[in-house]
Amino acid sequence: AHLAERRGQADAAQRWLEKADDHSGPANLQPALALVDFQLRRGKPTEAGEAAKRLTAKAPEALPVLLALARVSLANGDAPSARTQLSRAASLADYKPALLVQIALMQMQAAHLPGAAHSLGKALSERPDYLPAQALMAEVELRQGELAKAEVRIRQIMAAHPKAAVGHGLAGDLATA
Repeated sequence: AHLAERRGQADAAQRWLEKADDHSGPANLQPALALVDFQLRRGKPTEAGEAAKRLTAKAPEALPVLLALARVSLANGDAPSARTQLSRAASLADYKPALLVQIALMQMQAAHLPGAAHSLGKALSERPDYLPAQALMAEVELRQGELAKAEVRIRQIMAAHPKAAVGHGLAGDLATA
């Protein structure tokens, strides 16, 4: 399927992905996830939604399934549905900082800043010095109008990572706000 897609043979790639999904076992989510991603890359969110339905039949509460459903919802312009799926995903993500940052980014796309702040808070409780979570939390605080909190966080980022551009960029965003 990947080879067919790289060759520009989208129909063949889709057939291979569907065949892989049809023959995969109930615990194997990868072929259906690949089909969802393929349809989203092609700009076909409706078809991605159909592929996502197959996923929910296999494992409705699996974290990769919830993230795929959220991506499909965002592609279809259904932010409320994406928020629901991402909230459930954040609960299942335990305290894995990188995964929680990914969820928070999607929550920001869904215009769910309180959810993003909650996910990032979980990530930072596990790893307080995790730069991607710190930077994204500063951005969330800026968007929520919590400028004093954002300023403290940005100063911490700049002190801990003086050569990193992210702190200086956030300082510029703060000055603009």
